[in-house]
Amino acid sequence: MSIFQDTKNLFKKIKNTPSITKNRVHHLLEQHKTIIYGAGELGNKVMSGLHNEKKQFFIADNTKSKIGSMAFGTKIKALSSYNPSKKYLIIITIFSPKLRYQTIKEKIQKQFPNAIIIPFTYVLLYLNDAILPWYLFTSVNSTISNENSYMNLLRSLSDKESTTCLYNYLSLIMTGDSDLHRTISPENKLPFSLPNNTTYVDCGAYDGDTIEAYTDNYPEEIRHIIAFEPDPINFQNLKSSLSKKTTLSTTTLHNKAVCNDSGISYFYSTAGMGSKLTNDGNIKIKTVRLDSALPINKKTNYFIKMDIEGFEVEAIKGAQTLINKKHPLLAISVYHKPHDILFIYQKLYELGYNKFYCRAFGYSGADILLFAQRSS
Repeated sequence: MSIFQDTKNLFKKIKNTPSITKNRVHHLLEQHKTIIYGAGELGNKVMSGLHNEKKQFFIADNTKSKIGSMAFGTKIKALSSYNPSKKYLIIITIFSPKLRYQTIKEKIQKQFPNAIIIPFTYVLLYLNDAILPWYLFTSVNSTISNENSYMNLLRSLSDKESTTCLYNYLSLIMTGDSDLHRTISPENKLPFSLPNNTTYVDCGAYDGDTIEAYTDNYPEEIRHIIAFEPDPINFQNLKSSLSKKTTLSTTTLHNKAVCNDSGISYFYSTAGMGSKLTNDGNIKIKTVRLDSALPINKKTNYFIKMDIEGFEVEAIKGAQTLINKKHPLLAISVYHKPHDILFIYQKLYELGYNKFYCRAFGYSGADILLFAQRSS
């Protein structure tokens, strides 16, 4: 069976699963005592939503440091401390594609044979007004409503690795289960060739980790670096890191954020990953458009990477002249907002790109990048 048919079957299965309807989830919450299993960031979001809906729940987490602490007026206990013979509704709120939902479910089912076990994605449907959109997750119905767009993207992907990645991504956001971690790509490997004398532009350079990975793997092709990192502490770490890379011929660093306009904006600085532009920021930083920041001439071959915490669409809009004239190779993060992969693919397609690759990165595989190439 082809990956195309597998994906169509996935959508069909989800659409025909009664458990994902809002009324079905409401009925389960009303009829059964509920255990939230997983008291991390996601678990707390789900608990907050249920608390606001005045739904009662117990909390389970097997992390020793969390057991005995309180959340929403409820003591966190080990899952094994609950009565295994009762018919609980257990909501798994563990988000790590490295830990398959199905594996966790089967383990719990052995311990609680009478329990009804569902993934957090079903509860997101019930709580969509409370905690969505969150990260790459939105309501299951929202993903289903974009089926045609996802199938069009699938048809446009250029290799089997890409189509498998997209299938696993869709499985994650609709079922909470995924094999994404099995398809993690090396961070220093690209799906296309780089021309010689490439200028690598890193938008969201962090501490230079991606620059190091690419320049180590493509030392003959990448000869120039232009990097943008708005977080002041990250920027200092970036400068320190690249000062040790003596093999680079030229390096230009900008303590600025890339977006769709040049000026001053509020920015939330974490001195680590996750720093981003936001109206609730704790500092002000300079912003810049790539059309203004990068020289456009016939001799420059650009490869541009963007990982800027959900502002990728705006950054692409600020680089349209550059893209139209230079057709740079692109690597764009598409996992910071729900359906970003669709918006970014459509925008790049409209700008003339015709070869697309999808790759999974990060410790869990949930960091999805869309690579784009414009070829004649």
